[in-house]
Amino acid sequence: MSKKEKLKESLLKNPSKYKWSDLILVMKHCGFNMIKAKGGGSGRKFYNPITGKAAAWHEPHPGNEVTKYVIAEAIALIKEQDNEK
Repeated sequence: MSKKEKLKESLLKNPSKYKWSDLILVMKHCGFNMIKAKGGGSGRKFYNPITGKAAAWHEPHPGNEVTKYVIAEAIALIKEQDNEK
């Protein structure tokens, strides 16, 4: 099992803490592109051009841990996309 697959598995277990950098890797592994907000800021959009699925979250700062709602939304998005395959 690859590192990205292990990170995805750990995300799907709904952890209380998850690193932003790991979330980026998992989303890219699932086919999403990350787009930075226009005009700067911490907004980031994840978009899958094949499925048309998208999510918009703020990159955490000053830390690197995402909030619980981002974890929940990412899990739902990944599961929904996996069910469509």
